[in-house]
Amino acid sequence: MCKDALDEVEGGDEIVWFMRAGMNNSNEITRLVWMGDQNLTYDRYDGLQSAMIGLLNANISGFTVGHSDIGGYTANS
Repeated sequence: MCKDALDEVEGGDEIVWFMRAGMNNSNEITRLVWMGDQNLTYDRYDGLQSAMIGLLNANISGFTVGHSDIGGYTANS
């Protein structure tokens, strides 16, 4: 597990890693939760709205820091 490995190295408490999935009590050991890559839209299925819903739900579940990639990755040029 990431936390176990980082506990063993010097400076491991300064490293931030992210998780996209979790299990019971993951919020106690995960430093950042990642919502994934969303589309360049505002819709609730895979856009900005879905990222906001995911971040709010993660926060309610005890994950205090979250991240999402909105735009750029799936951009149509």
